[in-house]
Amino acid sequence: MSGLFGKIRNINHRHYICVGVTLAFICLGIFVYTTSLERLAESFKDLGTSFVRYFAFLFSIELPDNNVVTVTQPSGVTFPVENNFEQFSIDFKTYWALFTDKAVFISYLKKLSGVLLYVIVFIESILALSFGLKLVLSQWFYKTNNKYNIDTKPLKFYKRFRGAVIIPIRDYIRSFKEFLSVNRIYRGLWLTIWLINLNILSIVVSFFAYVLYFSVSFGIGELPFQFYKLYLDLTLMFNGLPWYVWVVIFIVVFDLWRKARADKRLRGFEHIDEGFLMENPICLMVNGEMGKGKTTLAVDMMLSQRIIFRDKSKEILDNCAAMFPNFPWINLELELQYFINYGYIFNLAGIEKYIVRKCRIYDEILEYGAVYKCIKRNADRLIFIDFNAPYWGYNIDLYGMTYNNRLSVVPLQSVIRQYAEAYFIYICQNYSLSNIAVRSDDIMYSEGNFPLWDTDFFSRDPEESERWSRYSKILDQDMLRLGKLIKKDNPHAGSLEFGIILMSEIGKERLNQVEQQGIKKNAEETNQRNDLFNYYIKMCRHPSTISYFPFFRFFADEQRAQSLGADLRELCALVDIDSKGENRIAIPFFTLEDMICDWIVKKYNAIYTKYRFYRGDNTFLMHLIKAIGTAFKSYQLRRYNRYGFNRMVLDVEQGTMDGKVKSYVYYLMPKKIYSDRFSTDCYSGYFRERALRTGVGMNDYPEYGSTMATAEELRAQNSYFIRTIEENVKGDKE
Repeated sequence: MSGLFGKIRNINHRHYICVGVTLAFICLGIFVYTTSLERLAESFKDLGTSFVRYFAFLFSIELPDNNVVTVTQPSGVTFPVENNFEQFSIDFKTYWALFTDKAVFISYLKKLSGVLLYVIVFIESILALSFGLKLVLSQWFYKTNNKYNIDTKPLKFYKRFRGAVIIPIRDYIRSFKEFLSVNRIYRGLWLTIWLINLNILSIVVSFFAYVLYFSVSFGIGELPFQFYKLYLDLTLMFNGLPWYVWVVIFIVVFDLWRKARADKRLRGFEHIDEGFLMENPICLMVNGEMGKGKTTLAVDMMLSQRIIFRDKSKEILDNCAAMFPNFPWINLELELQYFINYGYIFNLAGIEKYIVRKCRIYDEILEYGAVYKCIKRNADRLIFIDFNAPYWGYNIDLYGMTYNNRLSVVPLQSVIRQYAEAYFIYICQNYSLSNIAVRSDDIMYSEGNFPLWDTDFFSRDPEESERWSRYSKILDQDMLRLGKLIKKDNPHAGSLEFGIILMSEIGKERLNQVEQQGIKKNAEETNQRNDLFNYYIKMCRHPSTISYFPFFRFFADEQRAQSLGADLRELCALVDIDSKGENRIAIPFFTLEDMICDWIVKKYNAIYTKYRFYRGDNTFLMHLIKAIGTAFKSYQLRRYNRYGFNRMVLDVEQGTMDGKVKSYVYYLMPKKIYSDRFSTDCYSGYFRERALRTGVGMNDYPEYGSTMATAEELRAQNSYFIRTIEENVKGDKE
């Protein structure tokens, strides 16, 4: 017995609270919302009789006379309004006639004037309060003191109260929300109970009952009566809760709808960006002056290209599986996973070699008397070979070894190789390489079978971003050199088959035409003329192509692409940022909220700045103003960060610069590109290290003594121009 009580004590007390709440909701349904329960029973009866009628119509069964469809009959429960369809029809016609009645219109204007009076009184009250607050602030709030970071007595009392009462309540509510997120059965049960209590479930059941009836009777004449029954059900629903609760519910539901619409728009913009990348060549170079956002655009394209590769590899897998739907692809996948995880297979060439060898072994097994020869030749690769079921357990005799796609006859071995290569790319966690660090957060889910990817940029929680983050791989540029290498015998050289390459400020790496003058192609050291970098870019699609799709993309950005060497520039399509619009928001009907937030934030910034000028202490009033002002500021900022977008117009021209320019629309979305994806000052680490070694800073630089610089001050510029003048003056004197 003591053990039983011990187990009961160990149960989380929140379960008792949830059970109590559930029982309270059930009691409300039984004793308060009795009519809703009666209406639900009636709705299920309607659904049952409609289904019988539908079933009988399908199978031409004659029903007895007493089987009548009840969905077309009046309801027998008591509603908050009079249940009389004929009177409702008369009142309905009378209601619309009132819109053309002169007396009603005059009465409406009188009512409107009364409402306007209340609005005027409200505005006057707000203005009076504003004037009083401004007077208090000017007379008392802005009295100068230097009590640095000292709390006033009211603020100290509030902080003690907050720590003792507000914070524990807030933490308990948060812990209870986490408890409900884990124990979802309570939320589902509560939702079901209130759908019944508020008569919502009855409306849904009645709708399907009438749909079944209408599909076999086409009773259009019954529609007015059905709308009347819906009206009765809605009166039961809206009378189930006070009006102010429905206002809160409406605001919450309306906001959820707006967010869903905004998410849909953002995902639509992302599809437009992906369409831009699919339409343009493999190599893109973003061109533009400093600060125009060319690196941001290149990184954004890189992130979208990752989704394209995920989707395209999945499409190839689906196409291969459709050719041979009875092939046990799971067996092939598990085998590949094993060899990939243990490092036996690490690239596409290894995949092709392994599949070709394995298929050859299976072909020998299928030949009569070739088993022992096969064992002797491949004794080191028999761990996944089933002699009784070759080709990973595929029934060749039943399903065949070829597929006719009306273009050619495709052998099974070829499809297996394509599937294996596409699967290798599909499960690859990260194939982004760059000379700047770029963060991505693709999430792979797996239950031990076929994995799925979540590549949605807009559903990520920033507090959990580090959990899923992966950073781009360091771009060892020897991988892109077919000629001489910077690092002799570099193990990475020649290893790159597929991926997404991003090179920021490529002109500083490859030099322009003027800077390459004097560099010899036959020089002993590695340089831009003998490393054959451009040759690799020209041939990049060959090792990366699977099922006619190249899994390789090259992005670069440069301030003046026109000055680059023609050989490299002509490999790329040049992308110019023609225009960049203001940051907008995808949430519908946000204008009024935006205006209110702007006004409040502007006022708050002015008060806060003035307060900081006059006072060094902390007051309760300023603490309250700060809480209100920052709440509105955070609300606006978070909405724009989560649902904002920026419309850009891009001009794309071929690297040959033939003058043919095509314009595209491209969208930048803060939630995607500014979620700590990269750093625009990616080379600052070197300059900061250099600055720390100097021992001087901005405050140590000498100033001019007047508006007319002295000769010594001019010499301090270490200018080529001043030095040239001094040399000429010195020559004249001599």
